[in-house]
Amino acid sequence: MNEILILYHISMQSSIVATVYPEEKKNKVLVLVGPGNNGGDGIVAARHLRMFGFSDVSILSIKSPTKELYINLFKQAELNDVKITNNASLFESVAFCLTPSIPCK
Repeated sequence: MNEILILYHISMQSSIVATVYPEEKKNKVLVLVGPGNNGGDGIVAARHLRMFGFSDVSILSIKSPTKELYINLFKQAELNDVKITNNASLFESVAFCLTPSIPCK
């Protein structure tokens, strides 16, 4: 049951973001993910944002997945045209950060 609630909240958050941004701004999203549970949530959120109409969604993964769950989440994201990279230079074009531990320009 806990997993269902988590997926519901991620889906709701993604749909709110998709609703708040006007169509002309639904172009580029970069989701930073790590190897933990929050990273899994980020992968799911990226997939949902792509499904809700964002045209260019990428995941910047700081570590390659080793657990089957995360490997499958990455595969699901790729099947929904979410790009997956470990190229940190993509971060240079980000206008703002939602993660306080990562310094922003």
